[in-house]
Formats: sequence, structure tokens, C-alpha cells
Amino acid sequence: MDIGILGSGHVGSSLATGFADGGHTVVLGSRDPSQHRLVDWAAQDPDHRRTGDYRAAVSAAELVIFAVPGRILAETLDTIGRNAFDAKIVIDATNPFAKNAAGETIDFYGDDDSGAEFLQRELPDAAVVKAFNQISAPAMLHPEQANMDVLRIAGDDEDAKRSVAELVESFGWKVRDLGRLSKARALEHGVIRSYS
Repeated sequence: MDIGILGSGHVGSSLATGFADGGHTVVLGSRDPSQHRLVDWAAQDPDHRRTGDYRAAVSAAELVIFAVPGRILAETLDTIGRNAFDAKIVIDATNPFAKNAAGETIDFYGDDDSGAEFLQRELPDAAVVKAFNQISAPAMLHPEQANMDVLRIAGDDEDAKRSVAELVESFGWKVRDLGRLSKARALEHGVIRSYS
């Protein structure tokens, strides 16, 4: 599968390496794809690893993964352009929160919304699936390293969820489909509460 990953931090790099090592073609998207560590990463397996800016990562992909900080989803969409995601499966792996100056945890979407639902509203011609946000970055494609064996997903498009489930099951995960994308609220809020 051709996979584009938006964000080259711990989450994006971990997913990119895992998918490439699993035989998928990955474009790891970064605001600065010329960074030495990214160039070196791609050079290790040029048949499966490439780097580029965010637009390049999306344009080459059948499936796109958001691995940017959850608080900058809108900014990232503005950079790329919303139409670039049409007819693609989009995995939202983000947790949209941050700490304020007082050290309090701020949830960017509140109790009645989620980052995943925001993405689906902004990308009506894409199919958004919430996944990976509850797993630590190194274990995302290595369930044997996680303290759980079930990866929970949510989404409104059954075909997209089936494709995501097949993809992650190939890495050894058991998938639990929570149902509609609104269930992403529970997935995000569970992580946010752990940081409060």
C-alpha cells in the first residue's frame, strides 16, 4: 500500500519505519524534509522509504496518517489543501491537547467533539478512521511491546475501517471496532485525562 504520513516526530517516524519495514511504500511528510535524519532514514531503504513535504506525502498516498500535534490539525489542512484528501482513507492518530502556562491540560475540542470528527467535517470526501492514538509511538506497529493486544478504532465508513483493520492486523494487532467516529471522543479523552 502507498502510505503518506504527516509529521516526522516520534509517532510519524515510528509508523513510517514500521510500515516501510512491512513492505509498504511510505512517504514521510515533514515541514523540513531536508533534515539530515530524514534523508538518512530514507536512504536506508529507498525502495520503501521517501521523504517530502506534506503535499507530497498526501499526493502519493492511498492512505494518509495524521501524526502531527493534534492542536495543529486545521493549520496542517490549510498548508496542504482539503481537496488533496478526496477519496483517500485518513487515519487520525492524534491527541488534540496541550498544556497551558499554568500546567493545565487543554482539550482543543471539548467533551462533545474530537479531532477525528473535525477532520471528517473538513474532509467530507475522505474516510476518517481514528486509530493508534492510545498506543505509545514505539509500540504502534509492534503489539508485542505494548501493554495491550487490542487496537481500538472508530469511523463512519465501513470499507475504510475494514481496510485499516486488515492493515494493522498484518502487524499482529487484534482490532476492536468501537463503531461510529463519535467514539473517537472516548479514545482521545482517555489519553487526555492521563496527562491531566
